[in-house]
Amino acid sequence: MMAPWTVFRRRRPVGAAMSVRCSSSVAASRSSVVLRATVVLLVALCMLWAIAARASAVTLPDGRAYEQVTPPAKNGVDPGYAASSTNGNLVDWEGIGGCCGASSASVELYQAARTASGWQTTPETPNPTVPLEGLLQEQAPMWWSPDLSQTIYWTSASYPGGANRAPGPGSTTYNDLYLQGPTGGPKWLSQGPFPGSGTGPYNATLAAATPDGNSVAFTTQEQLTSDATGLASLNTPPEYLYVRDVSAGKTTLVDVTTSTLSAAASASDTTITVASSQAFAAGQPITIGNQGASDVETDTVASVPDSTHITLNTPLVNAHASGEAVEALISPDGAIAGNGNWLDQPWTPADLFGTTTNAISSDGTKVFFESPPTFAGGSGGAEGVGPAHLYMRDLTAQTTTQIDANPTAAGQATYEGASQDGSLVFFTSNEGLGGNTNTDNELYEFNTATKSVTPLSEGNTGTADGDVLGVTAISNDGSHVYFVADGMLATNTTNGASAVSGQPNLYMYNTTAPAASATTFIATLSQYDVQSCIPNCVTNGSGAVLTSEPDLDRPAIPTPDGTVLAFDSNAQLTNYSDGKPQNPAGPATTLTATANSGDTSITVASTKGFEQYHFVYVQDNISQELAIASIPNSTTLDLRSPVNSTLTAGDSVTQLAPFQIYRYATADGSLTCISCDPEGGKSIGSATFGDSAGGTYEPAGQAVAMNSTGSQIFFNTPDPLVPQDTNTGAFPAGFGSLTLSRDVYEWENGTRSLISDGTTSTGAVLGGTTPSGNDVFFQSLAQLVPQDTDAYDDIYDARVDGGFPAPPGPGPVCGDPDSCRTGVSPTEFFPIPGSATLIAPNVPQPTFTVSGISARQRKKLIKTGKVTLTVTATAPGKIDAMVFAKIRGLQTQVAAGHKSFFSAAGGTGKITLRLARAARRTLSKKHTLALTISVSYSQSTQTDVATLTLKTKRKTHARRFQAQETSTRVRRVKGA
Repeated sequence: MMAPWTVFRRRRPVGAAMSVRCSSSVAASRSSVVLRATVVLLVALCMLWAIAARASAVTLPDGRAYEQVTPPAKNGVDPGYAASSTNGNLVDWEGIGGCCGASSASVELYQAARTASGWQTTPETPNPTVPLEGLLQEQAPMWWSPDLSQTIYWTSASYPGGANRAPGPGSTTYNDLYLQGPTGGPKWLSQGPFPGSGTGPYNATLAAATPDGNSVAFTTQEQLTSDATGLASLNTPPEYLYVRDVSAGKTTLVDVTTSTLSAAASASDTTITVASSQAFAAGQPITIGNQGASDVETDTVASVPDSTHITLNTPLVNAHASGEAVEALISPDGAIAGNGNWLDQPWTPADLFGTTTNAISSDGTKVFFESPPTFAGGSGGAEGVGPAHLYMRDLTAQTTTQIDANPTAAGQATYEGASQDGSLVFFTSNEGLGGNTNTDNELYEFNTATKSVTPLSEGNTGTADGDVLGVTAISNDGSHVYFVADGMLATNTTNGASAVSGQPNLYMYNTTAPAASATTFIATLSQYDVQSCIPNCVTNGSGAVLTSEPDLDRPAIPTPDGTVLAFDSNAQLTNYSDGKPQNPAGPATTLTATANSGDTSITVASTKGFEQYHFVYVQDNISQELAIASIPNSTTLDLRSPVNSTLTAGDSVTQLAPFQIYRYATADGSLTCISCDPEGGKSIGSATFGDSAGGTYEPAGQAVAMNSTGSQIFFNTPDPLVPQDTNTGAFPAGFGSLTLSRDVYEWENGTRSLISDGTTSTGAVLGGTTPSGNDVFFQSLAQLVPQDTDAYDDIYDARVDGGFPAPPGPGPVCGDPDSCRTGVSPTEFFPIPGSATLIAPNVPQPTFTVSGISARQRKKLIKTGKVTLTVTATAPGKIDAMVFAKIRGLQTQVAAGHKSFFSAAGGTGKITLRLARAARRTLSKKHTLALTISVSYSQSTQTDVATLTLKTKRKTHARRFQAQETSTRVRRVKGA
């Protein structure tokens, strides 16, 4: 069992391989017998794993060679892959701790650039004019341009010509968006011409940006323009949606509809005549008169009797001439880009829970938004304010169009995506649109040129009831839409199978083909592919996978033209030549005895056919997925982590099939399992796309696991698909959710090749590739080139025609713990903001301590969202505690608390930390939450930092890990 606090390190993405740190200093700092034994074990593992991590003799495909992207000497910083340029010559990565000339030891963004002699790293995070206080006051990167020349940051820092917001109470800060280009200082994005903007207690949330970074959509509660008025007062305050035109230096309010008076209006009139009443509706705050004029007045729309008249709630006070402006806020409950969320939470982008991909067209002229906003996935209006509707704002024509206008039934619309150029918008709705009278959830296309709606889920007959479960992927050009529906929409067969009514059928719709042949059946998925919490989603949370929100979370990647789709599924979709399924369903049995919460084994009728490390699904009132640790006898399954809630005798127990990567090609209608063992061997565990994002091809700032033609697909799998892959063992139970070592593979035109070394016990994590497929970035503890001389994770590039000459002379052999860390010395010194303190010699300084977090406390934290720290101070002062969570790679403050001591001798007290709703929702949805707890003392320049990872039952595609808490030990950060 690992100690509850271990050496502080950057958390890796979910499903990533773990690295163990070799450090003799750890042993020296511990005194108890138990901790000494633990350290001895870890050091022994370090030595064994370091030996195994030496460069391997694996032969790479395509003439590739390994290149170390991150520097050999990183001052103990663990890198985390962030993004790569489309040409593969630049990689951005993040790390906690000073490295490579960075201005602080906070979370920093670095950029590695490929040169003729190797990769060179420089710090990328802007250096604020006034240092940010606190170790974890991160300037969080939120977006990258495809060439990595531009980055949007979310930060509380103030730059010349930028915001000047006073800090809030305690550790509260207010944050703005800045664009950092290749030259000059950061450009303030979340600004407006309205007096006082940039000084109030407001946060801005990034929604979307054009590929060139010139047009940036964001939301905020702040009034940035004179026409931004009329938001309602809600428990979750609504926000305005704006677009910043960087080159023009202009901020525009988006969620409005505009027209002009087509006839003069007199004082006391209650009805006005307008050029068009499109998108005006009862209840909207409305402004009559030109902005800035003395006679401008506001009111509320009472009704819209026809296409040219608007009735007001109260009579006009002033007379208005024909041609004057008329503008209304679409909804007092605010708006969101696409189907995003404005959570007003630190380091939280709008697409955390909902899709915003291509919500602004590539030329920046069109913005697609929902108002009132929905929660992610179209689950209803926020706070019950009413169903969401979908709109298009044309910033050039200054017009707003309701996309789901003229419905045949009440309901709502949900943005699913759009083509990059903004010509086509795809959405689901239960309103019955475009001649479709079905009021089930159906899929639609909106043509922005003709402003017409076309049903896409009526099938090739044009009369079918689609009953759409959700969209899986949309090609960048909008020509192909992949979606899942229960209806019978096509009659073709794939691999001898045809669609099944009432089952999750995966379809492809070709928007360029005649409607009578546009829909193609691909496969009938498993229920776990679309809803892993069946049959009790109400009590067990939603677990949609191939139809989940946001689209980035879907394990499905189309080529830019949509002619190839790679996706993850645990269904039996393909067979070997002898007719046997390549991914067969597992055995089933029943419980023969009650299993109580906390039990680490279950008793079943028979364990025949069950396999170690696989997951079983136990169907009860609240169904659970449990990982098998071992099978000691014919009736017992030992579990890697305890049962969550009571299971009763008679409950069904089914071993889940692993998730595998499939490739569908429209050219020949072929469906191929690319991660299945070609020799017919049983799969050890699930395959994944690593850290890559899905839904579209290479969404902004996200990794992609396939080249642009779909001829090369890269993936992670624990299965040894080639003889050179020998690291197929399991991690010890003490290593939390990590169960199996995974390696990176390439599939190319039917051939599977090993990309990572295949021998390192901790495996490797796929970052992504480039459109050409020439670069494959992955993260590994292995030392794959002679230049890699430390024992920390590194980012590598398996590059076609790559490689650099080895440095002169052999590198040191990592034969003991100290030599594992040769890349760490000498230690670089980095100024910690706000830490410069003059200390008189030989004068004792006040100190503080923080107690460890026990296993029981971690379990309680998972269940209740609360944890209590015991803190001790030796003098009067204030101890502050802050909790941060990595949410999709972005650091987020999710809790804070403090304790003050007034006695001359200080004292001992408790700080209770309560996780914010966003953190609890993330844990519930993602089933994992990595926390960093930072504790500081007003009388000390020291900060104590610890990390722990909370895990609940994971039910999303291949990353299915049972509830375990892994945690790490405090590191004293001097000068923080």
